[in-house]
Amino acid sequence: MVSTFRDYDVIYYRGSEIEDFKFIKQFNKIVMANSTFSWWASVLSEASEIYYPSPRKETAHFHPKAYNQDLCLDNFIRIDNVETY
Repeated sequence: MVSTFRDYDVIYYRGSEIEDFKFIKQFNKIVMANSTFSWWASVLSEASEIYYPSPRKETAHFHPKAYNQDLCLDNFIRIDNVETY
């Protein structure tokens, strides 16, 4: 996966949980991971755009209400056809 980003100026960041949370919150555009940690940091941020992965069809029966519209804000943008690892 690292080779996927070789052509980009990627910065890898690693801190404590609270440092990671603050790091995510500071951006105006966030690509959210499929996690509650990422969701909370995104929701509590002032980001204008928050991209989130669409749940995979084969796992939708485990999480039928995944990314229910009640959990998405106006600035949430769904990304379909995302390969997850």
